Amino acid sequence: MYLYQPIATTFAAIVVVCVTGYFAWHQREIAKEQARIAKEKLRLDLYDRRFEIFSSIFDFYEAMISWEGTLEQKAARTRFFRAYQESDFLFTKESGIPDTLKMLLDAGAAVIGFKENSEKYKSDPKFLMEQFNKTTDIQLRVFEEGLSKLRAAMHQYLDFSKI
Repeated sequence: MYLYQPIATTFAAIVVVCVTGYFAWHQREIAKEQARIAKEKLRLDLYDRRFEIFSSIFDFYEAMISWEGTLEQKAARTRFFRAYQESDFLFTKESGIPDTLKMLLDAGAAVIGFKENSEKYKSDPKFLMEQFNKTTDIQLRVFEEGLSKLRAAMHQYLDFSKI
């Protein structure tokens, strides 16, 4: 019985080492998979945040063109303002996205300001017409050009066709 004890002890030690090695390898594989999943989740979360910024412009545009100062319209304006603020953290400065969003925010504020104060301009019809033409240009041309520019700049951040 004692004759085989050194062999049994050695064999048991080898089995323990092999089992421990297997569990260590398996744990490493699980950790690699968790890291891959976490990276993918981050990528999807960034996509969601960036797409939310992109979609907020449409709500803001709808609110701006029919501005009456309703709670929904004010919420859309606030959402777009927050989107502009977040854009500095989600896009590079070189992309031009934060600057384009700022330009659209300012242009939209000009339109809203005119719509809220147009009654005050009635005493000066020439100025009223001038402001009306400017705001119409913003609504028809500036926003369309800005949206095209944003689409092009955001494409690299929102393109999921390579999945």
